[in-house]
Amino acid sequence: MNPEELPGRARWPRPGDPRWIGAYEVLGFLGEGGMGSVFLGRGRDGTLVAIKVVRPELADEPSFRARFRRETVSAMGVPRYSTAEVLAADPDADPPYLVTEFIDAPTLKETVAASGPLRGAELDQLAVAMATALVGIHAAGIVHRDLKPGNVLLSRMGPRVIDFGIAKPAGATRITADDQVLGTPAYMAPEQLRGRPGPASDVFAWGCVMVFAATGRRPFGGTTAAEIARAVLHGEPDLTGLSGRLRGVVAAALSKDPKARPAPAALLEMLGVAAPVPLIPAPGRPGGEMPARAAEQPAGRDAGGTGGQNIEGTRTDQGPRPPGGRMATRSDETSAGDIWPTWTPPKPRKRRRWPAVAATVLLLCGVLAVLYLRGRPALEVTAVSVRPDKARHGCGTTVDLTGTLTTNGASGEIEYQWKRSDQKAPGPRLTENVKSGEKTAMVHLLWRISGPGKRQFTATLMILNPSAARESATFTYNCKSR
Repeated sequence: MNPEELPGRARWPRPGDPRWIGAYEVLGFLGEGGMGSVFLGRGRDGTLVAIKVVRPELADEPSFRARFRRETVSAMGVPRYSTAEVLAADPDADPPYLVTEFIDAPTLKETVAASGPLRGAELDQLAVAMATALVGIHAAGIVHRDLKPGNVLLSRMGPRVIDFGIAKPAGATRITADDQVLGTPAYMAPEQLRGRPGPASDVFAWGCVMVFAATGRRPFGGTTAAEIARAVLHGEPDLTGLSGRLRGVVAAALSKDPKARPAPAALLEMLGVAAPVPLIPAPGRPGGEMPARAAEQPAGRDAGGTGGQNIEGTRTDQGPRPPGGRMATRSDETSAGDIWPTWTPPKPRKRRRWPAVAATVLLLCGVLAVLYLRGRPALEVTAVSVRPDKARHGCGTTVDLTGTLTTNGASGEIEYQWKRSDQKAPGPRLTENVKSGEKTAMVHLLWRISGPGKRQFTATLMILNPSAARESATFTYNCKSR
């Protein structure tokens, strides 16, 4: 890709930028933030991706790397609608990195600065899209913690929320003991400024972003971070410029009390785009609860930056949910059971017959699918081989290792991992789709090596599903220092 062919948000790589990050070729530089640098990359299939590389000083902190590993798994469970899909991650790399879908689109902040506030249907679409994204993010058991105009992309398919749920450094935004403000408080809830973020903090941020989108200004005034923080903690939001239903919804979202704010699903109900849904109960009340993921899952893609995107946030679930419906949380966070709901949805509408008809049709389709699939053979991997492009490599080289998977010709999905001898843990879980009749599948690992010395390296391809198998290949690297 030539410089003139780079997407508008990307710049040509800087001196010293990596040429490869894992299996992704680095094409350009997208930006830099408190967490690290974001690069434009390209996978072996030609797909453009955004790669967030964590700063080395953060990666050297064992507690940060542990959170990054745990929270990356949760981020991979966030649905793709209204967000940038997480595609892959390697928390054990040096430094760790995260790969997401690249979205070549302006941010809400850039759009308002260039063209003014949103109006009419555009504003309504933004409100619904952001609330829908929060439903999916919270359902994966994480809190965004940094929802702001710069983290909302206005893509051709609609608004997309980015920068959610990955190991933000502790204390990155808070008020210190001597009333100093760390971080940018303009879109942060009072409890987040006090160091106790929770799901309701994202709802508060949603309201702040909607005020900015409709008016071009923040809901709380101030010229310094400390002044803005005081306004958020003690002042009332300026909702001038909002009207009708949206004004009432935003006012509810900006309540100082997190328990008084509606949940994201309730925001959709209040906006008139969703049927009444069970909300998360306060302790001791009956009702539904926020879905939570287990605290520890194998790293990889069970569901894998950000186009100009960052990757900061916090998980809300740190283990199995205890009896009684309360969500287990860290001591510095607010549990979902503590904050939702106090808003009461309207009375349910009269039930219609079409849901029952639709359910019947879906059931029949499911039965037919089962009968069809029952007669098809299951996919099996019958043999595995691995070979490098060359047995010996010189200074500053990229080794292309090819894994050949022989199957029984049935269709399905093969799940696999690469293990490099220079790393303690295997790489992320990957998948390869096999069509019916194809008896051979090829997978690749690009391994960048530099520096002087002579060493022998081994790459191991591990097949996880549908059957367990592994095979290794060894190559030599020899670079004499000058």
